[in-house]
Amino acid sequence: MYSYLYKWIHSVWELPYNLGRGKWILQILTWLALLYEKIVKYRDIQASLKPKIVFRAQLISIGNLTVGGTGKTPLVAWMALYLQTKTSLPVGIVLRGYGRRKVLRTPVLVDADVTRPGLELDLIGDEARLLSELCPQARIMVCSDRIKAIERLEKDCGCEFIILDDAFQQRQFAKCMDILCLDSRRPFGNGYLLPRGPLREPISFLAKGTHFVFPKGKPRLRIENQVKAIVGQEKSKQIYFFNYDILGAYLLNDPLHVVDINRLEKEKLGILSSIGNPESFSKTLEMVGIQGPHQDLPDHIPYDDRLFFKIQEWIQKEGVNGIITTEKDAVRLKGRIFNVPCYVIEMELFLPDEWIHEVKNQIQNRG
Repeated sequence: MYSYLYKWIHSVWELPYNLGRGKWILQILTWLALLYEKIVKYRDIQASLKPKIVFRAQLISIGNLTVGGTGKTPLVAWMALYLQTKTSLPVGIVLRGYGRRKVLRTPVLVDADVTRPGLELDLIGDEARLLSELCPQARIMVCSDRIKAIERLEKDCGCEFIILDDAFQQRQFAKCMDILCLDSRRPFGNGYLLPRGPLREPISFLAKGTHFVFPKGKPRLRIENQVKAIVGQEKSKQIYFFNYDILGAYLLNDPLHVVDINRLEKEKLGILSSIGNPESFSKTLEMVGIQGPHQDLPDHIPYDDRLFFKIQEWIQKEGVNGIITTEKDAVRLKGRIFNVPCYVIEMELFLPDEWIHEVKNQIQNRG
């Protein structure tokens, strides 16, 4: 049922407003979006009237304006590794733990060995486990209460830099960097707020950020100009363009078994993903000649036995020789054995020298 509603709402976001017989549905969603906008603006005004919460550690927020799929997680990992390398100081990461089934009020510290008892995937979420693999030296704290998580990272781990994942909307904190990740294809979705569109806040709120990045390549000139117009002419606010590159692929349950990406072009593969922006993943695969039937599932959905059985049926129905998925999905699929090979795409984020120089300056200014 959840999967059906997820696909339905995403399909509605693609519909024009003047949809004949179903126009009343869009009208209701638009009214709800207007109500949601009023609530968001009211909360923002209330937050602006209160003094910022200041911590000893420097806070770096990496968030987005739309619902998921903008490439935050790889950037969080890169920032953690870079800060750790350049400062030799403990670096913390705070996550809310989206998708976990067991939500605790107390912060959960994710050790490098996340498989030890008490740190199951249901307790920490897929993003925390993936980050623990990408940047094992970082102190990763999962908690719905960010204040408690920050306080514990400061007290117990001695963190001097703390990265807040998905915290652009948390304006109660004093941050040294408030980074916004934008989709190069549709940075503002269809222009509507939830539930009529994917926007979490009005487009004008973009200007509240300090740094703006397109993790998945340079956008069209019109999009770039629109973002510049909203951000303003302040020299301190810059826009950066990153790129992803596919390093290769590996087998789901054997990460050391590297697979030649060129060989996969000739295979009949099914594309399996449960991420915020499955279209972006498909477009990335097309760039290396990989195409096939899609199985797009809701973001963070748990791959339980029932869903696994349905995926097996889909594989048989489509007659594919294998399936290909994301590293984020691989975290939740690990240990599952399909009746065909399951390949995981391994990607790397490449950042321009200007961005590296900017982050270095931020560190030096607060050294």
